[in-house]
Amino acid sequence: MKYLLLAFLSLACLQTGFGQKYTNTNGAEVTTEYKEATFSSKKSLTENLENVQSFSFFMQVLAQPSVTDLLSNEEMVTVFVPTNAAFASFSEEEKEALLKDTQKLQELVKQHTIPGRVDAYSITYQMEKTGGAVQLKTLSNETLNVRQDGDNLIISTKDKGSARVLDTDFYHKNGFFHIVDGTLFPSDSDK
Repeated sequence: MKYLLLAFLSLACLQTGFGQKYTNTNGAEVTTEYKEATFSSKKSLTENLENVQSFSFFMQVLAQPSVTDLLSNEEMVTVFVPTNAAFASFSEEEKEALLKDTQKLQELVKQHTIPGRVDAYSITYQMEKTGGAVQLKTLSNETLNVRQDGDNLIISTKDKGSARVLDTDFYHKNGFFHIVDGTLFPSDSDK
């Protein structure tokens, strides 16, 4: 697992050159079991997450039309999907305010999304090649820093959050998603 996570980080540094930016609708379906769900390469990100209780708050974020349009307009993306635990520090009022703020919702999703299909092996490879952490450019044009901390991969922004990567390499129909336990906000965000 440690080496898989290292590989994941390595490719992200060079995601612009290595990320696959095409959709593959003719390929064989790839499915992965996760808790009470089966994730599939033939389903959208929303369709994969919709029946998994541990993503219920992020599903409310994804259900907003501006966010749905944002992701559906991208050819190939990798999304770092936060669990409900990632929002534990938010009060109920903060969660309600976030869900009402279209701009903040878009910022949140863009900050958790990188262009291309970036898997754990690719990032590990890049980390080994560079001998250290890698940087990922998000859809919000900010940088996520990914480093190894023991057996864990940690993704962080300049000053607005960090997340531990919990599970990797789940397909959705236009890319990958990885599960994280924290939230990442753009540097100009007030959260």
